[in-house]
Amino acid sequence: MYSNCRLVSLLTVTFCVYASHKAVIAADCRVEIVGQPYSTCWDIANANGITTAQLSAFNPGLDCSLLQPGQRLCVSSGTLPDPSPKPNPDGSCARHTVLPGTWCALIAEQYHITVANIENWNVNTYKWRGCNNLQAGAVICVSPGTPPPIPINPDLQCGPESPGNKTCPLNVCCSASGYCGLTNEYCLPAPNGDPWYDLLLVLPHHRDGN
Repeated sequence: MYSNCRLVSLLTVTFCVYASHKAVIAADCRVEIVGQPYSTCWDIANANGITTAQLSAFNPGLDCSLLQPGQRLCVSSGTLPDPSPKPNPDGSCARHTVLPGTWCALIAEQYHITVANIENWNVNTYKWRGCNNLQAGAVICVSPGTPPPIPINPDLQCGPESPGNKTCPLNVCCSASGYCGLTNEYCLPAPNGDPWYDLLLVLPHHRDGN
């Protein structure tokens, strides 16, 4: 192929070399997950019609004595594919709703990402307070991308979650729960630190439909 390419123009030679380079790029390998019933290298190799030597060759640095449940192994030639979530076609991040009793390390393990990834990808996520103060029910990013839109509650009178990001009339305060009033429960930040009145000024975007 190369000898034929050299007989034509330099542009054609460049194209042929590039095409040859693309042809040798490794594809993703076929993946097996460590776990029952395949919990040893022999089990995994036998189930996939390969030898343990081939399994080791497909997974450089593999130590069969240190297999972990959930570990991903190549059982064919190629590159181990990245299983982490990808951004949506519109550029928004892949989302995860935090369940009660879960924490960032557990979420990171579930999506094959790191706790640092979660922290970095959620800097601009609504109501994000960091992994040390993870809130059940929060919708967070588990991939790069724009953060989830602020959820809208049609029953609220004010605040970022109210329709149209409403403000209260005159000097009336907006409470952490999204209602207007003049007492301390409306005018002071919530115990969990939600400063609704400030959020009205700094978070007018990332809303449904906007």
